[in-house]
Amino acid sequence: MHISQGIDLLNVKRINKVYRRFGQRFLDKVLSHKELQVLKKRNKINYVANRFAAKEAVLKAFGFGWRNGVKLTEIEILNDDLGNPEVYLHGKTKEILHNLSNLKIIKINISISDEKDYVVALALLIQE
Repeated sequence: MHISQGIDLLNVKRINKVYRRFGQRFLDKVLSHKELQVLKKRNKINYVANRFAAKEAVLKAFGFGWRNGVKLTEIEILNDDLGNPEVYLHGKTKEILHNLSNLKIIKINISISDEKDYVVALALLIQE
């Protein structure tokens, strides 16, 4: 078994600044449809910052950035019944990340933590 990791640290003020400038257009580029539905029930800026950092950490764990057609909306971070975040890959992004990385992913673990002005996310790819 092999593990690769990615981590992202984000200043929440940065997300707030981008959101104030672009509003819903920004949200539509970062969040999946299901994440947008959850957003209606949460603190908007913190939720978006958490998801943005988590998605960046996942891409770093794969060794990719936003290239080759990868879309943040196709990396979905949803909480299970106990509140633990889970990662779901969809569409072209799932295909790109699995094919180009040549990784046989068993599971993607994600941990997200925030404190006042900062969010940190850690992604672990567990491979065969």
